[in-house]
Amino acid sequence: SPDRFTKNPDIIQLPSGRILLIYCDDDQHWSIETQILTLLASDDLGQTWFKFKEIGTRDWRKGEERYVTPRLSLLDDGRLVVLIDQDDFTHFHYDQPPGILAFWSEDDGETWTGEVETGIMGFEPDRMMDLPDGRLTVCSHIMRPETQEYAEIMSCSDDGGKTWYEYSTIAHDGYHFFCEGALVVLDGGKELACV
Repeated sequence: SPDRFTKNPDIIQLPSGRILLIYCDDDQHWSIETQILTLLASDDLGQTWFKFKEIGTRDWRKGEERYVTPRLSLLDDGRLVVLIDQDDFTHFHYDQPPGILAFWSEDDGETWTGEVETGIMGFEPDRMMDLPDGRLTVCSHIMRPETQEYAEIMSCSDDGGKTWYEYSTIAHDGYHFFCEGALVVLDGGKELACV
């Protein structure tokens, strides 16, 4: 968008072949005005794009928390989900409330729910993904109170994304700045790797 900042895009392909791209359309990199969760689509493998949907809007000037990093996932059951974290300053520490929201679609992105509080702790989430045992998982990072340093954590849901719990610590040593992890399922589900 002219005079706007395209923040943190993510992209998937639907079984139909359509490609969807989500990004946060901001007034600048660290927005001080409006953030618009914008979905683009391409039906020719990315040669041309069109604006498909705006699925959420925030205005920091009105006291609303800013949207930060959207992640778009296509789940095994066919649902689409956009995860988006809110202001890093109010959701980065264990003593602060969860701040990761979800928008859901069951019709390839034609319609979306409003934002839903997930209860997932931390910020800068990775994509939501299916685990081989049927659970859903999301990685995020959060500051541990005992070290005041970041840990990359893995949260899981046993009920299709309705409720979440912290399942494991992927990386934390009290010294390194573990953040923005990306999870991948390897070897047909026998292993996981987080980069």
